[in-house]
Amino acid sequence: MKKYAIYIWFMLFGMCFAGTATAQYKIVVKIDGNKDTILLLGNYYLDKTYALDTAYPSKKGFVFERKDKPLPDGIYFFTNTAGKFCEFIIEKSRNFSMETDDSNWSRNMKVKGSDANIIYFDYLKSTSDLGDRVKALMKRRDSIGETEYNKQYQLLRNMNDSVKEHFTQTYPNHLLTKVLNCTKPVVIPPIEFKNDSNQYREEQFLWYKEHYFDNVDFSCGGLLRTPKGVFYDTYERYWNEVMKYEREDTILLYAEKVIAKCTDSTMFRFVVHNIAERYLKSSVMGQDKVYVEMIKRYYQTGKAWWMPPSATSQEVERATKWEKILLGKNVPNFACPDTNGVWHDVYSLKTKYKILVFWSPECGHCATEMPKIIKFYNDNKAKLNFEVLAICTEGSQEEWKKKIAQYKTTWIDVYGMESSMDWRDYFDIETTPQVFILNSDNAIIGKKISGDNLEGYLQAIDEGRFKP
Repeated sequence: MKKYAIYIWFMLFGMCFAGTATAQYKIVVKIDGNKDTILLLGNYYLDKTYALDTAYPSKKGFVFERKDKPLPDGIYFFTNTAGKFCEFIIEKSRNFSMETDDSNWSRNMKVKGSDANIIYFDYLKSTSDLGDRVKALMKRRDSIGETEYNKQYQLLRNMNDSVKEHFTQTYPNHLLTKVLNCTKPVVIPPIEFKNDSNQYREEQFLWYKEHYFDNVDFSCGGLLRTPKGVFYDTYERYWNEVMKYEREDTILLYAEKVIAKCTDSTMFRFVVHNIAERYLKSSVMGQDKVYVEMIKRYYQTGKAWWMPPSATSQEVERATKWEKILLGKNVPNFACPDTNGVWHDVYSLKTKYKILVFWSPECGHCATEMPKIIKFYNDNKAKLNFEVLAICTEGSQEEWKKKIAQYKTTWIDVYGMESSMDWRDYFDIETTPQVFILNSDNAIIGKKISGDNLEGYLQAIDEGRFKP
């Protein structure tokens, strides 16, 4: 009985060891007529390519094998040092062989152990044959005449479209089908014509905005690892162009719709992280609200499972701070002393608009911006009915007084080192100058605006052309 138990233990141990020793991937590439001394394995990710592994010639061919690193689904490639390369699919099988000859790696490829790649290379051969026929036709263009050339060229295009359509219908779950669909633009259907052409165009745009991603399968994480022109360009175009002029609430609405499509965990991670980072770094005033809401909805609730607790805490802390100074938020009252020791507070300003300028006499960027803000003040104070409360953020009182004497300011200068509240933390003042525009109710209606843009921005608000 004891011997039997020992035998079972060794069997289990051996099975465990064999399991850990199994390769995460093993891809054998044999190239007849090959003269290369090295092949590189690489993959795409968004807008970049990465080298993953190297292989050297052996009796079996070039063997890419790793026991410690899996290969997620996507389009991969092997290449030589001269830049010749061949793309293939990683989907389901990660242990297979490819055999070809040096004259044309893709066209002459034979695959064993990967149905996805057998299907993939059969498709490439079909389209390559049609490509050769197009090249031959182009050489005959002058001899057959333009009319005949166009007729035959269109015929070949139709044949190519048929091959693509047949493939996508026959293999709807193949990664290549997802790739082909992803690069196919959505076509706006006929919309009932409106008498108002502006309304007609608006309805077309609304449909386009709603259906832009109809051909993108967000349940397919493999799309993240495809050439730049497949998923990445399509995805970026949506946020950079289609959503470019949308307000924050609209961006959030459509962000939620895109995220809801992400049933694949890697795609969900990418989209949530990308949208949060995109609007964290956005230079467009007001779009910080998108970042704040993304952190509240996904990071603070634990849905951003990839984030370590310390990193999540940092994001939540920043979003909590930023939420207090979003457009439309009312600021608390605070007061600081002027050069004569007289205290001035924000709420005591009775003008239509109040502008808080946080600046430093030691700041190089302030030396450039402050003269512009001063000119804006002198030129527009009476016309636009506003007052400036300029808060010194650092330095001695002597330096501060010397600088405001140099600037010859006529607004209200106060020394922020003495204050009734921690304005630095509340307004998140890490760099200077920082400008906040308030309305008469002390709600933020503008922030982080350069001196050159202050007049145009406040004028647009005053005239009702822009509502923050």
